[in-house]
Amino acid sequence: MKIKILISACFLPALLSCNKNVVTPGKTGNNHKNMVKTESYVYHPTETTYRYTYTYNENNLIERLDIDDGTSSYITFAYSHNMIVEQNYDQNGIPRETDTLYLDGIGLVVSYHWIDHIIQYTYDNDGYRISEVNNRGNDILESFTGTIKNGNCVKMFHVYYKEKDSELQELSFNLDKNNSVTWDHKGQPYYGKSDVNIIDHIDYRGCAGIYRTDTYSYVYNQDGLVGQINISTPVQDYSINYTYY
Repeated sequence: MKIKILISACFLPALLSCNKNVVTPGKTGNNHKNMVKTESYVYHPTETTYRYTYTYNENNLIERLDIDDGTSSYITFAYSHNMIVEQNYDQNGIPRETDTLYLDGIGLVVSYHWIDHIIQYTYDNDGYRISEVNNRGNDILESFTGTIKNGNCVKMFHVYYKEKDSELQELSFNLDKNNSVTWDHKGQPYYGKSDVNIIDHIDYRGCAGIYRTDTYSYVYNQDGLVGQINISTPVQDYSINYTYY
């Protein structure tokens, strides 16, 4: 999933004149009470670190994301009843591209427009996100399809299309662990209900079968929240660290 961070939008002046706190996700809700404050990616063995800091408004919606990846860039978020605008700024505070998330009648993101891409989302009847499709023009670049049971994502398939070939990633989950980080959407209600899964491993499949497996392990803090994820891959190991409000 897009760790751009899968957050990113048009019409900023018009939105700023609106009430930016009117996102109401209807039958879904933000059931993630501990909001991620900082998220840092540490790549081993070089110990390269990228840090992301989130600021939330009074409705627990992200209003700013500060990106410390050597550039000190940031993104601001403006809300209206049917869209969310993400304004990107460079390290000098100069506005760059804007990205737009469009919401349906109950406040769920149905499409996300960034540069020349459109990501489309679908949900089940209970408000859990079950698919994402990343399109560029008439081309499908990648898709995620998940299976939800009792509020858990028990299986997910990620298909990445490249030229005439495709790569399948099969995500398997550990259902007896608490997922406090809700992955790249940080518990934001406009992406549907937060399921309680935690990734156990990812199998990469090609035409000859599984050729790579990434494994996940977790360290929990004193509050029982995920403090660290350690990902072991055949290419490069890395860790993700979290602190919370």
